[in-house]
Amino acid sequence: MMSGTDRAAVDFRNLLDALREHSVIKDLLRWKEMLQEWKHFRHFENNETCLCGKKHIVHCHEVVHRETGKVMGSIGSSCIVNFDAEVRIDAEIAEEDAKAKIKHEKDGQKIVPANFKRPDVRGKTRAQVWEESSDYIVYMLDHGYVKNVSARNWFTTKLNMA
Repeated sequence: MMSGTDRAAVDFRNLLDALREHSVIKDLLRWKEMLQEWKHFRHFENNETCLCGKKHIVHCHEVVHRETGKVMGSIGSSCIVNFDAEVRIDAEIAEEDAKAKIKHEKDGQKIVPANFKRPDVRGKTRAQVWEESSDYIVYMLDHGYVKNVSARNWFTTKLNMA
């Protein structure tokens, strides 16, 4: 039977092997540099298997290659900490947002996820705002945040046409 340290080493090697195929740096001796090629893409909750082989992970993350745009996942919370500080911080924020969303939904409250940024609408038409921020607007419409009736009707019509 493997010790916890041995299991962690095997898991880490499996993670590196999975990422190496789509990384520019292939040399495992330069693993820190290889991991810096990737940035946090998104967090989701599901019963998944991590790239390292661990089963039944709940907090799953995907990373995207900074140059090629290749998306890789699912990566569990234990493995995401191996990436650089930017990735770890983005992953922690995403997990905290998910936990807060669950808590607020239980309390009957609504929140806007931190990864959605309010669009800058100054001097822009609704069409320009839609082009730049349709995901944000759809979320806001779905959750009843758009209070201006004229804007709500315009965006709803635009959404129905899409």
